[in-house]
Amino acid sequence: MSELQPPKNDRFALEGVFDCSQMEAVLFDLGGVLVELQGGFEFVLGESLTEEDAWEAWISSEWVRRFETGSCSPEEFAAGLVDSWSLPISPEEFLRRFESWPASFHPQAAALLDSLAGVVRLGCFSNTNVVHWERHLSRWPKMDLFEWKFLSFQLKAAKPDERAFAKVSELMGLPPAKVLFIDDVGRNVEGARRAGFLAFQAKGAAEARALLVEAGLLSPSPAEGTFAESFQPD
Repeated sequence: MSELQPPKNDRFALEGVFDCSQMEAVLFDLGGVLVELQGGFEFVLGESLTEEDAWEAWISSEWVRRFETGSCSPEEFAAGLVDSWSLPISPEEFLRRFESWPASFHPQAAALLDSLAGVVRLGCFSNTNVVHWERHLSRWPKMDLFEWKFLSFQLKAAKPDERAFAKVSELMGLPPAKVLFIDDVGRNVEGARRAGFLAFQAKGAAEARALLVEAGLLSPSPAEGTFAESFQPD
């Protein structure tokens, strides 16, 4: 097994792993790394589930997968999810609440991308949908700093599928080994690694910045610690 696995055990074991001289791009996940999510699972799955179990149920849903790969309309998605999970609300009400789930960008996200601009090529790869993209994510001015914007609903493929990462690598025109991928979800990091990317897990912009400092792509500020010190346990 490679020293890069599993991500749960090496989120900050970076020494000897990075070869920045060969790195040409950094690819960010959006939700959970640069974007804060305000949830909404409590009305979808009930308050009895833990956040982790609720998230697992969400990403395992056939309707969520279909919507995030552009295989159905927002109305079809809402109707299908409400029916399959027997939710006590109408599809219209579900969709209204769903629209507000992306809360805002992490306070440090803008400064992080500004500090990387001109240092390394930037991109994002997000499992997202047309509703959240058009009404929230696309309106953030810093999106212009991304040379590549890979959105699952446009790509017709989603993380952690290795084929999705292979498609991303092809569209970037770069070997995956020359791309650092940062995501907050362990299974997505594992999928990226299987596809040949250099990938690590970071939750929030602060952890992402600390990781990039550790990688040598950014200089630390006087008050800034290491990635290990910024790491927040699950």
